[in-house]
Amino acid sequence: MASPSGSLNDQLLANRQQTWNGIGRLLFWGTIYALLLALVTTLHVVNGPSLGLGIFSVLAILGGFVAVVIAVSRK
Repeated sequence: MASPSGSLNDQLLANRQQTWNGIGRLLFWGTIYALLLALVTTLHVVNGPSLGLGIFSVLAILGGFVAVVIAVSRK
């Protein structure tokens, strides 16, 4: 007799789908963050180091990291 919340196989399937959903979100937002890091690196190579670019880079890297953590942790 199945329990009200579903059989064990249904629970395992739901858990597996939730895991892959989380991994997919992490890959998506991680790719966007990697593109942001590549952009910052390219800007430093092309323009050379400067204070304004350094401040922009730090803010972009920190903001991107926070955005990725928030996007991945929400359900």
